[in-house]
Amino acid sequence: MSSEINKNKTYGTAAWRIAAWATFAFAISMAAVCIYLYILVLNSSQERDDRWLTGEIEVLSEVAQKTPKGDLYHRIVGEVAELATTEVPHDPGDTKDLNNSVFFAQLSSSGDLELWVGPVNRTPFLTALHDTQLEPGQPRTLRVKSRYHHFRTVRQVLPNGGSVFLGFSEHTIHRFLSALQLRFLVLWCSIVICGFAVIFFITRRMLMRVQQITETAASIDQSNLSRRVPVRQRNDEITRLAVTFNRMLDRIESAVGQLHTITGALAHDIKSPLTSLRGKLELALLQNEYGNWSEQAGSALEEVDRLTEFLNRYLDVSEAKANALSLHLEPVEFRSLVETMMELFFPSINEKGMIVELKGARELWMNADRTMMQRMLTNLFDNEIKHPPPQTSIDLILVREQDEMRFEICDNGPGFPEEIRERLFQRFSKGPDSQGHGLGLAFVAAVVRAHGGEIHAKHSSGRGVHIVIHLPLIPSSNPNGYSYAEKSSPCAL
Repeated sequence: MSSEINKNKTYGTAAWRIAAWATFAFAISMAAVCIYLYILVLNSSQERDDRWLTGEIEVLSEVAQKTPKGDLYHRIVGEVAELATTEVPHDPGDTKDLNNSVFFAQLSSSGDLELWVGPVNRTPFLTALHDTQLEPGQPRTLRVKSRYHHFRTVRQVLPNGGSVFLGFSEHTIHRFLSALQLRFLVLWCSIVICGFAVIFFITRRMLMRVQQITETAASIDQSNLSRRVPVRQRNDEITRLAVTFNRMLDRIESAVGQLHTITGALAHDIKSPLTSLRGKLELALLQNEYGNWSEQAGSALEEVDRLTEFLNRYLDVSEAKANALSLHLEPVEFRSLVETMMELFFPSINEKGMIVELKGARELWMNADRTMMQRMLTNLFDNEIKHPPPQTSIDLILVREQDEMRFEICDNGPGFPEEIRERLFQRFSKGPDSQGHGLGLAFVAAVVRAHGGEIHAKHSSGRGVHIVIHLPLIPSSNPNGYSYAEKSSPCAL
């Protein structure tokens, strides 16, 4: 099984899938960041170039307007235009002729060329200027045929109706942006690869601990319940999973051990009644021919009833111990329930000359299973009637403590045998003279805990039985306003 788990160490593992999806999301995010930065740099560079174009075209336009028309006009304006081309923003390392990258043109109102400063082959530029509608003062990209790079161009209108144009090639910014793209691509690939490696390594290390849990679970069988998952000192989710898994294994091992114990004890306790029952039925068959079999059959039925009662009680206790009791909760007034059980047991109490007194709080409402509570009280009354000697006095005390009830049972009998006091509420705890099965108080404790309560016994030499039960009440349930909140135990016989 372990070899099957260890297959596909890399591809197809959860670590690989987590790393792949996380890297995919990270790559998309990084790509978005790179694109955003690229657009930001592009816009910033374009704004810088547009500011230069706008400023220079205003200067050239002013020079063209103020320079007198004559023989020197073309020379003066041309020299100013050439001087402006030397101020174009460009890469300091670019040694190319700037005259091939910048042009200045002046056109008359009729569209005739009056002045040109720039590349020798001016025809493609003039064609592009005639074909493109440039708004005055608004820089725009001019597409020039036979030129690989476009020209950023601005137009300024002169008072005489003519226009001046200034443009420069975008090859510098394109080269810069191409280099930036390459750097972004290299950076993006490096970060994505490193991110995938880091995520995969960390995720695989974490999931290897999960795999240890899987291998431990796969290696556990009925004959090997002692294996546990190694627990590290880190207080993370995987450590808590390992601790929870180990606790579950502890419970399973304990449950299996209890199952073996219960099976052995149940087989031992049932063996004697079944042997006795078989003997009585065989005796009844032997006496059948004489007609005296009815007494043996009646005795066998009594054994069957006792065996059925034992099995039912044992199953109830086992279900309660396993927190598997099926409770049908409803509002129950506990004092009236105790009074009803006292009336039910009154003939037996009166027969032994016992004195039973109920005192304390009233209107103790709780959410409880009425049937389970009745069976719990039946077990308590049954113990008080069977075990103490005649003429025993029994006090039943009910005390309200905020949203909790304390129910005390006290008598002045001999108390519990010394040998069972420490395991009073465990199964099969009974004194040497007891004729029962030792399940009564175990069932009582299980019902109390199933209702969210607590139970314990107080032992004092010569003070008899003293059992204390705490059960939760319905919050603020005191319809009659009656309160009995005595904190010290009133059980002093």
